[in-house]
Amino acid sequence: MTQNYTQPTTEATQIEQSFYLTSEAVHKYLKDKTREWQRIYNQDPVTDANNSLKSYAQGRLTSYVEMTAHLLRMEKENG
Repeated sequence: MTQNYTQPTTEATQIEQSFYLTSEAVHKYLKDKTREWQRIYNQDPVTDANNSLKSYAQGRLTSYVEMTAHLLRMEKENG
């Protein structure tokens, strides 16, 4: 009978792994939303009241780019 040995995981390692998974999820979310709003910006759709969504899309894009930059800065600072 062969027993698999797994190294015990410390709480710090668990937190680090959890942060990494969370960080990946946030990066994916921001990337997906950036692409979505880029598409909306480039298509320049209008609302039912014939108002352009271009300026709204530009604001959303700016916020997603700023959030991505902030996240990357935090990761760089914290290793």
